[in-house]
Amino acid sequence: MQASIYRVCALLVTTISAAAPQARGDEDIIRTWTDAALQSIREQNVGAPIAARALAVVHTCIYDGWSAYDATAVGTELRDALRRPPSERTDENKRRAASYAAFDALTDLF
Repeated sequence: MQASIYRVCALLVTTISAAAPQARGDEDIIRTWTDAALQSIREQNVGAPIAARALAVVHTCIYDGWSAYDATAVGTELRDALRRPPSERTDENKRRAASYAAFDALTDLF
């Protein structure tokens, strides 16, 4: 069961690493991880309520990871307690935080 998510995540890590020198927008990272979540949902053949919950969990985790590196965004649980200093609020750090959060959520869910 977990083998499929590890396979999808390994492919994503390889793809993201290969494209790292190029500028990638936050939307691309979110789309990439959403595609990974949808692929895992298809492979596990879960019902609609479970699929909806999984997507909600993944997107909430992505937002919370990303919000720590944004000047105004407020996390869903810890509010601004995880806010990073201005010197760390880069687009690359936002993408990395979103990716780590998505990976951890998908690994836990699937």
